[in-house]
Amino acid sequence: MRALFFILTLVLVSFAAVQYNDPDGWLWALTYLYAASVLFLTFLKRNTAWLAWLGASGFLTGFFYLMPTIQTNWIEIETAREAFGLLICAICMLLVNLYLRLQNREKNLE
Repeated sequence: MRALFFILTLVLVSFAAVQYNDPDGWLWALTYLYAASVLFLTFLKRNTAWLAWLGASGFLTGFFYLMPTIQTNWIEIETAREAFGLLICAICMLLVNLYLRLQNREKNLE
């Protein structure tokens, strides 16, 4: 699971890197870098539960706000693509929370 977190960190950093030509690219770069940071800290075995919950709630809120822009031709609509970017970040944060919960459960069973 930790290897997956490292791979997802690299993916989200690459998402942030390609935001240079977007008018609001700094916002999206920070969004992706936040998620990447939480994933990387989890990879380093840091307790990031509250950061992941905060990120998941913010990313899901943003996704549901932008969700009405998703249509059949969503690939051509920037806000729809941004909605899916937020959904990817939210899924990553939920994976972190699941991993940490399972880790805590294993510690409690010992």
